[in-house]
Amino acid sequence: YDLIFRKKSISDITTLELVRLYIDSFSGDLIIGIDETTKLLIKKAIDLAVLEEMSVSEALYYFQKQFRFESEYRAERIVRTELIAALNAGSYQAAVDLKLDFKKIWISAKDDRVRGVRANSKYSHIGMNNQEKSLNEPFVEPKSGEKLQYPLDRSLGAGAGNIINCRCTIGYKF
Repeated sequence: YDLIFRKKSISDITTLELVRLYIDSFSGDLIIGIDETTKLLIKKAIDLAVLEEMSVSEALYYFQKQFRFESEYRAERIVRTELIAALNAGSYQAAVDLKLDFKKIWISAKDDRVRGVRANSKYSHIGMNNQEKSLNEPFVEPKSGEKLQYPLDRSLGAGAGNIINCRCTIGYKF
């Protein structure tokens, strides 16, 4: 399940700029155990992944070469979280900026690793799959009650359990 960012129209150029603004403003903020220099390098690596239209797998390969994390799982978690968060944030902001009557749709990865598939999960992104909301109405995660404007959104106070390693994305329809 790889997301690939493709430029297709004028509105996507705006989306790219919004994605890059998100990376500059927020990427790396949730990563613990790194210094400011490493955080800056991670931001640059995520920005390059977006500019080069890398999939999550390609970005992970690049990331591992640059940073040589001891844990491949940690590297994958960072890349997935930062890249998908930036893409979702840019996409959402571009949709809002268009000022059209869109509905947003929560789209989960629909596999056995999605939050909520296991009964003991503290969160349920599978329960949010295919939910439709107006652009300004937040999604409400059913188990925690946390609000998110889009998957991996933390602007409304969602905690790390709803964000870290999430593979969900946002879709739109008129």
